[in-house]
Amino acid sequence: MEKPVVLADSEGIRYLESSPVRAAAEKGFSLIEVLFAAGLISFLLAGTAELLLTSIEIDRSSERTVNLAGVLSSEIDEFKAKPFTAAELEPGAGEIVIRPDPEGPGVVVAWSVTAVSENLKKVSFSLIREGVSRKPMEAVLLITRELAGT
Repeated sequence: MEKPVVLADSEGIRYLESSPVRAAAEKGFSLIEVLFAAGLISFLLAGTAELLLTSIEIDRSSERTVNLAGVLSSEIDEFKAKPFTAAELEPGAGEIVIRPDPEGPGVVVAWSVTAVSENLKKVSFSLIREGVSRKPMEAVLLITRELAGT
């Protein structure tokens, strides 16, 4: 049982009914407080874990996109170096599969060449990873007779 708190001042002695400090037997947290704190921590950790997984997936996706852009840049450079009259720059289409890792998925590089005029050819590229149903990465290269490789 709690003892009343006694205060003395110039007006006399006053008795307070409850102590502002918990008794020794009441120290610590109640079960409800502990369960509430555990639930709140679990909720916050679940949200943080979801954000972490999402950021990892975005990082992987951007890495794949950067790799595809590197392959595309390499293919464009190869076509830019060809002479304007090269067989590969004749109107038509072609496709190759590049496998950086022999056991991993490859990158399908497809292109089509169109003669726009006597001095201008349009090469349209399309890249996609094997086994992926996403939208392919696309680019267009315009080659003129004056600027073509030698």
